[in-house]
Amino acid sequence: MLRRKVFLQSPRVAKKKRNRRLVILAIVVSVIAVILVGVYFLFRAPFLIIKDVSVLGTEVLDPLAVSQKTKENILGSYYFFIPKNSIIFYPKKVIEENLRISFPRIDTLDVNINNNILNIVIKEKSSFALWCGANDCYFIDSTGFIFAKAPEFSGNVYKVFTGLIEEDPVNGALSKQYLSSEMIASLKMVYDALEILGVNVSKINVLSLKETKLVSDNGVVFIVDITKISNETIENIQSVLFSDEFKNKMPALNGIDYIDLRFGGKIFFKLKGGVSSTESLL
Repeated sequence: MLRRKVFLQSPRVAKKKRNRRLVILAIVVSVIAVILVGVYFLFRAPFLIIKDVSVLGTEVLDPLAVSQKTKENILGSYYFFIPKNSIIFYPKKVIEENLRISFPRIDTLDVNINNNILNIVIKEKSSFALWCGANDCYFIDSTGFIFAKAPEFSGNVYKVFTGLIEEDPVNGALSKQYLSSEMIASLKMVYDALEILGVNVSKINVLSLKETKLVSDNGVVFIVDITKISNETIENIQSVLFSDEFKNKMPALNGIDYIDLRFGGKIFFKLKGGVSSTESLL
């Protein structure tokens, strides 16, 4: 039978071992603390900190306002440890998202660091047309996006869209999709075709996607279905305006109230005075 040997440890030896463990723990904690303090100050070293914000490419937007909004996004720290104005850890995505929300006029945006300068390079949206409500007018870009309030203009500087939106976009609601880019392109195709023939369209009243009225300078109305505009629509416009019924009235189309182009090969039109007629292009 084997005998189990029992070794009794004296209190003095146990205390020495405990003290040794405490010393080792203290050393480990001290090393970690030194490393963390070192890293803390390293992240705040001048060569790793954003010195300033530069805003380039603005035309209408105030670069100081863009700079201030950007600086607001690099204040503070992550978990009270890593500064947000670090050239390594600055919140690029957050800056981009907040700038687009705050400044809907921005079309393209590039955020980068160069020599400790945070560069904001902006391309603003181009004003394609106006949408006008009961009180004010707003700029639309070529994608059909309402992005900024417009000043008052004299003359026909821009095409004017009306309708489809019940209330004027105001304050934070300035950013609003009015029509899709495809719909804007379709309507442009129609009024470009009319203008080639000498009929200038100044106003587009979108009652619905199925009924949109393009109004010429002389008050003649062309009615289209935005969802059905095609090359055939353009061919129909050319055919009807060169027909015997209309060619002698060009380009002012005197005596014409409206021309309805919504029904494919059949063109409905109304003469001023109330006489309606149909012309078949089939």
